[in-house]
Amino acid sequence: MRRDMVTREPKVLPNFASEEEELLFWDTHDPSEYFTVKADFVFHVTNRPRKRMLSIRVDDELRADLKAIAEEHDVPYQALMREILRQGVKSFKRAAAMKKRGAAMKKAAAKEARAAATAP
Repeated sequence: MRRDMVTREPKVLPNFASEEEELLFWDTHDPSEYFTVKADFVFHVTNRPRKRMLSIRVDDELRADLKAIAEEHDVPYQALMREILRQGVKSFKRAAAMKKRGAAMKKAAAKEARAAATAP
């Protein structure tokens, strides 16, 4: 019998704390040592968030501009629109957080002023 045909017990997989840890593990280990048959291999692509259909109406000029910019950068225009939306949302979140921090600082300053005014 050939050596590679010998049936052996598979190694026990460790418990991974994160997907990143598991990816690093598989970069340095042979999967055939951990699985007995090819049917045991199951791959799930989970590195990208699921995308949902979103329908918006834009005028022809905006659509043409988006397509032209996308073509200049050699990307699909839908991907360009997603990135523009992503950056816009990030900017709005940042602005909201700054506004919230500013309001909290203003409130704290007013509280200090009242405390100073009532102090003997």
